[in-house]
Amino acid sequence: MKQVIANYGHRRTYYSNAPFRGFGYTMGGRPLGWTPEIPGDKPDGTCDYLTKTGLVQVSGPDAEHFWLDPLWALNDSPNVPVNTPWGIQSSKSLSGIMAQLQVRSIMGQIRDPSTGRPYPWGYGDRANSRILDTWLQAARRGAIEVPDINTGYQFIVNVLLPHYESAPGIGEFGNPPSPNLFSVGTFNSLYWLLPVFYDATQILPNPVLKARFQAIVDRWSQWALDLEECVPGRGFDMSKFYVDRAAFMNVEKPLNTIRPLLNPNNVIFDLGWEVWSFRGCAAAAKTSGSPVLKAAQTKLQQKHGGDITKKKWIVGSDREFAVYTPIE
Repeated sequence: MKQVIANYGHRRTYYSNAPFRGFGYTMGGRPLGWTPEIPGDKPDGTCDYLTKTGLVQVSGPDAEHFWLDPLWALNDSPNVPVNTPWGIQSSKSLSGIMAQLQVRSIMGQIRDPSTGRPYPWGYGDRANSRILDTWLQAARRGAIEVPDINTGYQFIVNVLLPHYESAPGIGEFGNPPSPNLFSVGTFNSLYWLLPVFYDATQILPNPVLKARFQAIVDRWSQWALDLEECVPGRGFDMSKFYVDRAAFMNVEKPLNTIRPLLNPNNVIFDLGWEVWSFRGCAAAAKTSGSPVLKAAQTKLQQKHGGDITKKKWIVGSDREFAVYTPIE
């Protein structure tokens, strides 16, 4: 508990030679209402600290690497008194306040300070999933301010949903070996997006938005089934796959199935992403009801979720830790 509070209480992270992450943060700048705390505190989201070796530029994590799960876990746990310089505080209250401040940060990254509305463009698939996930989980717990609620809804309605409802229905990941091919990521795209969009169908109160998210989840679940049937037993172990660019993109709306475009020779297996794709598999299996996907989920759960001492904390579609229990 103390580690979680200490970590998020000093969230700025030193990034050495990491211009991409720095750029991701400085694009959006500070949250609404921000004022400098020290002379080196700058509007672009960075801060210069004077250390014994000279000035060091510090920034917060960019959207693609934004995770608040430890704070959510602490906020969902039974309340514990915490000793602070201001007296005994509630662990739920502290975690909620810290989460709210972090949500201000990520909403500041996507908000155009000149208009107060989100920038009119989408981000990479992984960043989009992290932005939506953070906003959904904060809204569900009430750890969010009204301006950030509004920014999130505007981002969903004006940027996120139109982007994934339009062909090809997902971003391109990496560089394909031929200009005639389109590269679809699973590790950084499909299996990161699918479970978060599934969460949106469970959390959002607006039935119209829920239905729009559900249509995308249904489509991506079918894509997951297509991949598992293309390479049986390995549909959740790939990092990306290639499909014909024209057939994938030159359509009025995203394809409901990609099975005719798949070729086992155009599926890329590297490094092993099964643990990362487990929740995507679980969400697709629950959404589709497919016996093929349910069998894939059971296989992955048996392989990676049976022993918590191995620190493979895979979670299912319900965001709970998945423990494999064999039938006696």
